[in-house]
Amino acid sequence: MSSWADVTLIYNMDYNPEVQPIGVPIVQKHIKIKREISLIDDLLGLFSLCRFFYRNKFDMVITLVPKAGFLGMLATSLFKIPVRIHIFQGEVWASRRGLRRLALRLADHLTASLSTRALAVSHSERHFLINEGIIHAKKIKVLGSGSISGVDCEKFRPNKAAKVKLRNELNIPEASILLVFVGRLTKDKGVFELVKAFSTLVKSHRDTFLVLVGPDEDGLTHQLQTMINTAVAGQLKIAGFTQNPAIFIAAADILCIPSYREGFGVVALEAAACQVPVVGSDIHGLRDAVIHEETGLLVELGNEDSLLSALNRLIDNPNLRKAYGKRGRSRALEKFKTQNVVDNYVNYFKRSLSLEGNDKSAS
Repeated sequence: MSSWADVTLIYNMDYNPEVQPIGVPIVQKHIKIKREISLIDDLLGLFSLCRFFYRNKFDMVITLVPKAGFLGMLATSLFKIPVRIHIFQGEVWASRRGLRRLALRLADHLTASLSTRALAVSHSERHFLINEGIIHAKKIKVLGSGSISGVDCEKFRPNKAAKVKLRNELNIPEASILLVFVGRLTKDKGVFELVKAFSTLVKSHRDTFLVLVGPDEDGLTHQLQTMINTAVAGQLKIAGFTQNPAIFIAAADILCIPSYREGFGVVALEAAACQVPVVGSDIHGLRDAVIHEETGLLVELGNEDSLLSALNRLIDNPNLRKAYGKRGRSRALEKFKTQNVVDNYVNYFKRSLSLEGNDKSAS
């Protein structure tokens, strides 16, 4: 976008110090927006956004993720920025109950109302938002087959050398079955159900390992480790944050995504590109990323037995794992290459601005 627009990126630069520099020719602005609800911090974030948008007359503002979308759309509507696009990538309230669900749902409804148009990263998420009354069908669309960024099929690919190297580093025999989870270690990602299922699974499949990859944002490591019998405790490995998830995914026999909510589930695409079958929750978002009985298996949300049954089925049937993996990579190559997905977004933003060679500014 920077080849035809002056682009400014606003984000909380202090949120995760492990995130690498962005390294693109744009202006970057730090505003302290937190993931969790914090009334005082949220009001300060809104004030900072309002001040910034008052001083900078943008033609278009694009927001992503719930909190930034809500605050961003509030601020941009106050200053009548002409093109306001929110990209829905998963609804926090989808897995909540009671007053918290109502409040978060209302925030998404206001975000949708204050935007001039909206995108969803998957077709099943779009249907969910429409059916829940969050947004009118005419106002929201999905670009192509969905996803926010697609997948780099050169980086994420079958990699025998990486598989051998990582297993050696983790002391996992090459012939063992390796289950891998990649994501934030939070309850919403279904890590408790996964570890419970694994603790049962390993009783009948002793040569099976589970590696959890991702930042432990809720301090769950010790609790997860205590769920495994001490005799097989070494077969659960918690690797923490990584800057190279492709190595872990390429080393896996099965990728596990028992999430309670996903906008799309990019890690499922990454696994598909690595020719690794996926077992995931049967929820909107993942239904677009995983084709049931073709590239993996979808299981009942929050159901440990359903998850265990799917894992048993794939572990006991290497030919099925291989077939799902091949179909997954073919689908990733056909529909989700990064450049194709990025082009869809860039072209959409251009159309939204009705850009015909004129200089514009975007945030």
